[in-house]
Amino acid sequence: MKRRSTHILLATMLTLMLCVIFTNCKDDNDDVLIGNWVQMRDMFPLEERGGAVCFQIGETAYIGTGVNTYRTDVGDYFRNFASVTPDGNGGITWSSNWEGKGNEGISSMPDAAMARYGAVGFALNGKGYVGLGYTGEDCLRDFWEFDPAGTPSADQYTSTMEQMRNDEARANVGTAATGRWSRIADFPGKECRHAVAFVVHSNTTGKDYAYVGTGEDGILNLDSTFYRFDGEKWEEAPACSASRSKATSFVMNIDGIDYAYLYGGVGRDDVLCRLERFNADTETWEDCSMGKDSANIALAGATSFVLPDRQKAYVTTGGAGYAGNSTWEYDPLENSWTQKTFFEGPVRCYANSFVFQQPDIETGELKYVPYLTLGGSSSYINKNWGGRFFDDVWYFEPSQDYDEHD
Repeated sequence: MKRRSTHILLATMLTLMLCVIFTNCKDDNDDVLIGNWVQMRDMFPLEERGGAVCFQIGETAYIGTGVNTYRTDVGDYFRNFASVTPDGNGGITWSSNWEGKGNEGISSMPDAAMARYGAVGFALNGKGYVGLGYTGEDCLRDFWEFDPAGTPSADQYTSTMEQMRNDEARANVGTAATGRWSRIADFPGKECRHAVAFVVHSNTTGKDYAYVGTGEDGILNLDSTFYRFDGEKWEEAPACSASRSKATSFVMNIDGIDYAYLYGGVGRDDVLCRLERFNADTETWEDCSMGKDSANIALAGATSFVLPDRQKAYVTTGGAGYAGNSTWEYDPLENSWTQKTFFEGPVRCYANSFVFQQPDIETGELKYVPYLTLGGSSSYINKNWGGRFFDDVWYFEPSQDYDEHD
C-alpha cells in the first residue's frame, strides 16, 4: 500500500483531507507501508459504542461501559459488559451472542455504579477494576471491583435482566450472567474522565501495582497527577510532567524491568506528541519524546497494544482534533517509530484493543494477535453530537502486506 492511498471508509471529505495532510508529513510519499488489518465476521455483541473500557484477565478480555449518543431510544450511556476469549483456531468467542447461539453473559455493573464513558479499566491480581468517567452530567471518582469467579448479587442480576428487555436485538445473556461487582475505595484524586491506567510489576517490592492518572474534569481542567493502587489501598504516586487527557498507555518489559509509556493526548494548548516513560522499580518518569519520527505523531483518543513476541508496541486510530486511522509501531530499544498500513475500517477515536495468543495458520505456532473494536467517528462527544458509533471487530498482522480484499 502506498502512503498516498489512505483507504478511508465512510469518512467525510473534511476528515479525508485532514488525514491526508497528517500522513503526508513524512518526507517520501512513495514509501511502501507494511501491515494488514482484517475485518472479522464477529461483531461486538452489545450496543455500538465509543469510550468503553477494556481489561484483560488471562485469556479473557472484558469490554463495557461507553456511550452512543445516537441511541436515545435505549439510553446513551452504558454499564453492561461482554467478554471475549480466543477459540484456539484463530478466531474469538464472545460471551454474549446477539444471534442467539449462546446464553452466557457477563454481569452488568450495578445501578449504583452509574452508566458512563471515558472511564478507566485495568486488571490486577486476577480481578478487574473500573472507575472514573463521565455520566453526561458529572465526572466521577468511584471505583468498582469485578471478581470473575463471583456470583452476581440481586441488584446486579436485576440490572442484567432489565438490559435484556431493553435491548431486543442483542445481549442474549440468559440467566447465566457471571461475575460479581463490588464498590471499593474511591479514587483519591479529582473526579475526571479520559484518564489512563496501567499495571506494572515492581522488582523493588515484588508486587504488582496499578497506576491511574491524568484526565480532565467537567470544565476541561487537565491533570498530571497519578495514584498507585495495590488491590487494597490508594497512595499518591509521582506525577508525569505534562498535564493531559485522552492519552494512551502501554507497558513493556525491558531487561527485566517494567516500563509504562504514556503517549499523546490533549494538552493545555494542543494535541501532544509527547512520550513519557515510567520506571516501575524506581517510580520515576523520563521524557522519550526525541525518538525518530515522533514529532509527526500527534494523537488523542487513540488505542495501543503490545506484541511481546515482536518486542514492539503499536498506537492506532485516534487523531489530532479529528478521528483518524494512522497506525504506528514503536521500538523501545531504538526509541523509534515506524508508520504501518493505515487502519482499514472507518476512522475513529476511543476504540478498544486487546491481544490474544493464537496459532499461526501456516505453522501452528502460537503468536500474539491484536484485536480492535468499538469507537466513534468524532473526537468530540456530547449529548447532541458524537458522530457514528461502531461494533465491528478487526485484527492486525503487522508483518503482512496490505490486502484490500480481506
